Amino acid sequence: IVLLHEFGHAFACRQVGGQADHIVLWPLGGVAFVDPPRRPGAILWSIAAGPLVNVVLVPVLSVGLLLSGGGPLDLSRLIEQVWQINLVLLFFNLLPVYPLDGGQILRALLWFPLGEIRSLQIASVVGLIGGTCLALYALMLWSFWLGLMAFFLLSRAIAGWQYAKVMVAEKKAAEIPPIMP
Repeated sequence: IVLLHEFGHAFACRQVGGQADHIVLWPLGGVAFVDPPRRPGAILWSIAAGPLVNVVLVPVLSVGLLLSGGGPLDLSRLIEQVWQINLVLLFFNLLPVYPLDGGQILRALLWFPLGEIRSLQIASVVGLIGGTCLALYALMLWSFWLGLMAFFLLSRAIAGWQYAKVMVAEKKAAEIPPIMP
């Protein structure tokens, strides 16, 4: 499920003329290293394609679940668990918490009216809030895996904020006219 999701990102990125040469799977999910053109529409499509794969899989797995109802219990249970994993991945990934797909979709949508830098700043702040909430929840449950996920979200949201600061500095430097001797 995760690999198909990541292939969705990669194929969509390539479709808009971007680079997508690596997919990494790890215990908490996967990452497709995509580099779409720096346009909000290209980024939106590259990011939204991952969750769209999960949306397409819902009816496919539902039919499989219905068809396996009279078959071996193990097959039915397997399809049911894959169906549940697909839904959890879909809904978790659509949370508007940067760097999750939902947070990156939020960024791309805000890019249209607010511009690249401001959209990244807002998405990063939402990511910091979401990551902090997840960290508190992980502490409440004493969950190592949720804590690790919170750390990942917080570190990527901080990196997004820092990148936005660099973009602001570059923009200011480009606006300053050169001093003539």
